[in-house]
Amino acid sequence: GYVEDIKAICPNTNIPIKAKETGAGIGMEDAKILEKIGVDAIDIQGVGGTSWAAVETYRAENPDLGNLFWDWGITTAVSTVEVLESTKIPV
Repeated sequence: GYVEDIKAICPNTNIPIKAKETGAGIGMEDAKILEKIGVDAIDIQGVGGTSWAAVETYRAENPDLGNLFWDWGITTAVSTVEVLESTKIPV
Protein backbone atom coordinates (compact mmCIF):
# COMPACT_ATOMS: atom_id res chain seq x y z
CA GLY A 1 0.00 0.00 0.00
CA TYR A 2 0.85 3.64 0.11
CA VAL A 3 2.65 3.44 3.45
CA GLU A 4 5.35 1.10 2.21
CA ASP A 5 5.82 3.11 -0.99
CA ILE A 6 6.21 6.42 0.85
CA LYS A 7 8.40 4.79 3.50
CA ALA A 8 10.75 3.59 0.77
CA ILE A 9 11.01 7.05 -0.82
CA CYS A 10 11.49 9.28 2.25
CA PRO A 11 15.00 8.24 3.34
CA ASN A 12 16.26 8.07 -0.24
CA THR A 13 15.72 11.66 -1.30
CA ASN A 14 16.97 15.02 -0.16
CA ILE A 15 13.81 16.83 -1.23
CA PRO A 16 10.90 17.31 1.18
CA ILE A 17 8.09 14.78 0.88
CA LYS A 18 4.58 16.18 1.23
CA ALA A 19 1.51 13.96 1.61
CA LYS A 20 -1.56 15.39 -0.10
CA GLU A 21 -5.20 14.53 0.37
CA THR A 22 -7.69 15.57 -2.29
CA GLY A 23 -10.94 16.30 -0.53
CA ALA A 24 -11.50 13.73 2.22
CA GLY A 25 -9.15 15.02 4.93
CA ILE A 26 -6.43 13.24 6.86
CA GLY A 27 -7.25 11.90 10.30
CA MET A 28 -5.06 11.65 13.35
CA GLU A 29 -4.19 7.98 12.81
CA ASP A 30 -2.98 8.49 9.24
CA ALA A 31 -1.10 11.65 10.19
CA LYS A 32 0.81 9.74 12.87
CA ILE A 33 1.71 7.04 10.35
CA LEU A 34 2.88 9.63 7.82
CA GLU A 35 5.03 11.33 10.45
CA LYS A 36 6.53 8.02 11.55
CA ILE A 37 7.57 7.05 8.02
CA GLY A 38 9.26 10.39 7.38
CA VAL A 39 6.82 12.68 5.57
CA ASP A 40 7.85 16.33 5.92
CA ALA A 41 4.46 18.04 5.49
CA ILE A 42 0.77 17.24 5.03
CA ASP A 43 -1.74 18.99 2.78
CA ILE A 44 -4.99 17.90 4.42
CA GLN A 45 -7.65 19.09 1.92
CA GLY A 46 -10.69 18.12 3.95
CA VAL A 47 -14.38 18.02 3.11
CA GLY A 48 -15.86 21.43 2.51
CA GLY A 49 -14.40 22.46 -0.82
CA THR A 50 -14.79 20.81 -4.18
CA SER A 51 -16.28 17.34 -3.86
CA TRP A 52 -14.66 15.20 -6.53
CA ALA A 53 -17.23 12.50 -5.80
CA ALA A 54 -19.90 15.07 -6.68
CA VAL A 55 -18.08 15.97 -9.89
CA GLU A 56 -17.90 12.30 -10.85
CA THR A 57 -21.59 11.89 -10.02
CA TYR A 58 -22.42 14.30 -12.82
CA ARG A 59 -19.96 12.65 -15.22
CA ALA A 60 -20.83 9.01 -14.57
CA GLU A 61 -23.38 6.92 -16.40
CA ASN A 62 -24.36 5.46 -13.02
CA PRO A 63 -24.19 8.17 -10.33
CA ASP A 64 -24.80 5.83 -7.36
CA LEU A 65 -21.18 5.61 -6.23
CA GLY A 66 -20.65 9.36 -6.47
CA ASN A 67 -23.82 9.97 -4.49
CA LEU A 68 -22.65 7.52 -1.84
CA PHE A 69 -19.36 9.37 -1.28
CA TRP A 70 -20.57 12.93 -2.02
CA ASP A 71 -19.99 14.18 1.56
CA TRP A 72 -17.63 11.45 2.78
CA GLY A 73 -14.55 12.40 4.78
CA ILE A 74 -13.29 14.68 7.52
CA THR A 75 -13.88 18.41 7.36
CA THR A 76 -10.88 20.64 6.80
CA ALA A 77 -11.27 22.18 10.27
CA VAL A 78 -11.39 18.84 12.08
CA SER A 79 -8.56 17.42 9.99
CA THR A 80 -6.40 20.46 10.72
CA VAL A 81 -6.93 20.17 14.47
CA GLU A 82 -6.34 16.41 14.49
CA VAL A 83 -3.09 16.64 12.52
CA LEU A 84 -1.75 19.64 14.45
CA GLU A 85 -2.53 18.07 17.84
CA SER A 86 -1.16 14.62 17.04
CA THR A 87 2.02 15.39 15.05
CA LYS A 88 4.78 17.93 14.62
CA ILE A 89 4.44 17.93 10.83
CA PRO A 90 3.68 21.27 9.13
CA VAL A 91 0.15 21.45 7.74
